Amino acid sequence: MTLQQKIVAAWLFLTMALCAHMILENLEAIHFGSHTPSKEHNKEVSAKTDINKTNKESHNKKEIKDSKLTQRNNPNITKEDSGNNMKMVLRIKNLFVLVLPLIFGFVSLFYSKKWFKWITFIYSILFVLLNFAHVGEQISMGSENFTQVILLLFVAGINILLIVFLNRWRKVA
Repeated sequence: MTLQQKIVAAWLFLTMALCAHMILENLEAIHFGSHTPSKEHNKEVSAKTDINKTNKESHNKKEIKDSKLTQRNNPNITKEDSGNNMKMVLRIKNLFVLVLPLIFGFVSLFYSKKWFKWITFIYSILFVLLNFAHVGEQISMGSENFTQVILLLFVAGINILLIVFLNRWRKVA
């Protein structure tokens, strides 16, 4: 395998591992409740509390039960203040963390100008610093999800290899 092929493979593995990290993070939030309750959920909880306190008629209890079943079958996991719009900062993060590495990997196959080698080299150094900061953040928050920590360490390891490959490529005339 040539050095350029190793670089492309590292960019691809880096992107795939980060996609896996995001998927695991979102699945954890969906399945284990790491999300902000919706306004409807809060209304249901307060309605249930009021009903239990005042012992209202069974008709109201049936409505609450039906509402609870509907929420269980179709949960709302969006943040209250999101307005169902993705924040611009998340779009920019996705660009820098997922899209740009794919572009760098693809362009590395066909383009080998000195300035491009330097840009990818510097980017990969900044990226590994971000990776280690994120690992530190997960550990300091007392993350019980060791799978995420291992995956993030794997991402950092791939990134270190990428830096080594890019440094060799940069030194080639």
